[in-house]
Amino acid sequence: MSTKRIDDGDAWFRRALAQPAGSTARRARASHDHGYLLFFSGHYDEADPRFAESRALAETAGDANLVALALAGAARVALGRDPHEAVRLTRDAVAATDGTPPGDGRSSALHVLGVALQMSGDLQGARDVMTARLELGRAEGNEFVVWVESANLSMVERQLGNFDHAERLSRNALSIARARGDAMAIPWIINGLAAVTAAQGQLERAATLNGMAAAMLERAGGEWPPDELEQYQETLAAVGKGLPPAAIERARAKGAAMSTPEGVDFALAPTPV
Repeated sequence: MSTKRIDDGDAWFRRALAQPAGSTARRARASHDHGYLLFFSGHYDEADPRFAESRALAETAGDANLVALALAGAARVALGRDPHEAVRLTRDAVAATDGTPPGDGRSSALHVLGVALQMSGDLQGARDVMTARLELGRAEGNEFVVWVESANLSMVERQLGNFDHAERLSRNALSIARARGDAMAIPWIINGLAAVTAAQGQLERAATLNGMAAAMLERAGGEWPPDELEQYQETLAAVGKGLPPAAIERARAKGAAMSTPEGVDFALAPTPV
């Protein structure tokens, strides 16, 4: 995803999984990872069967970590059609890993649980889950978890009306993603910062950030996940209420024309008083 070669990765997975070789556990992990790649490129109808295949193989292998990964993957797809179903799937994933050593299956499930709670309207529950995972990431020095949960928690704090805190979280996440060179993460985070900026009433800047995020995501070869798409559309609606269409298009075009380094510099620059 970070090198914009999603089609290559898709082809590699298809070729590998078409072969009969490999242990059950390895095939379960490969099916999950293929589904994950398909999900973030917007191919939800293809991702869902991969996650189901991964879960069946993981259960056969008796690997709770892989079962949780597969359930979390299925929950990602469910976010777009039924957030409450996504909550159920992620709670099942967490339960499957109770009493097992820490692993990426439980971690992924907790991440998606926070998003699912937010999308289902349980903002306090989402805040609790995201805050706990963010604190754990900080304690472990895991920058990936820190930027992910900072960005997600920013969305929740914005909806709770805590705009300054939401902005700080987004800025911190963006600083980490820039240092990591994560091409897919940057537009997601800028998308969140655009929403906060719109909520603060800085509509022209929000429209610029919104256009920037969309162009960056397109260049990276990705599609908005369900929660990010919802946030993206909310920003467009907010700026549409306060700016004429021509001004919105000018601002969005300005953002879209920026390179990624220019856009990140613009996003992290101090906001006008």
